[in-house]
Amino acid sequence: MTIAVVTIAASAARAQTQAYLGKSKTSAAVITPLGPGSWSLDCAGYSGAEIRLGRRHRAITVHYIDGAVGGFALIQSDGRWAVYRRPDATSNTTKLVGFAVRRSPTRWDIIRGPRKIGYTVGPDGPEAATPLLTIC
Repeated sequence: MTIAVVTIAASAARAQTQAYLGKSKTSAAVITPLGPGSWSLDCAGYSGAEIRLGRRHRAITVHYIDGAVGGFALIQSDGRWAVYRRPDATSNTTKLVGFAVRRSPTRWDIIRGPRKIGYTVGPDGPEAATPLLTIC
């Protein structure tokens, strides 16, 4: 019982992760841990979305307030995630919109096409990069 309490307390105490566009020092998106495997999103384009990590930690989904999936990321290799967006909430088609690539334990680069367009700072880089590329 004590172990479960420590695990919940540790996940609740996790820090926010910030996502930045370009070389800006002002964050474009902030994710805040809600519990194990879930975060809330706050960005200029959308606030209140939820980010969820898949059960096997190989997928990340971004859900609008109504529960519709706005985008997702799939792990390609250790330190690299491919990010996909849905054109609208009712569509089953997806489009590759970029990548999250690990640079250090707390920093990830956000790649669109051949260029780095931003970066994340904090413990949950792919989880912050996915909504920035999909719904923000």
